[in-house]
Amino acid sequence: AIMALLFGVPWWTLVGAPAWPAAVLVAGTVVFAVAFVALPTTMMLGHGRRRGDAEAALGDALLGAMWVLFVWSLLGQVLGLGLLL
Repeated sequence: AIMALLFGVPWWTLVGAPAWPAAVLVAGTVVFAVAFVALPTTMMLGHGRRRGDAEAALGDALLGAMWVLFVWSLLGQVLGLGLLL
């Protein structure tokens, strides 16, 4: 559920809600889907038994980037809702 929120809110704000052409919608969805799979994979490889430095750095960077996208997307949605009122 947390992963769905972490990736779903930015996906909706950047890809789903705007009226992008179909090619952009598909490309953006593929990028988010790859990141959705890559985050837990790199975190397990980097912070699990093997503890790979490159995987840990990639997983941490991906988590940080998604967190920033999530927060800014959520703030944008809330402020946009406030402007409608």
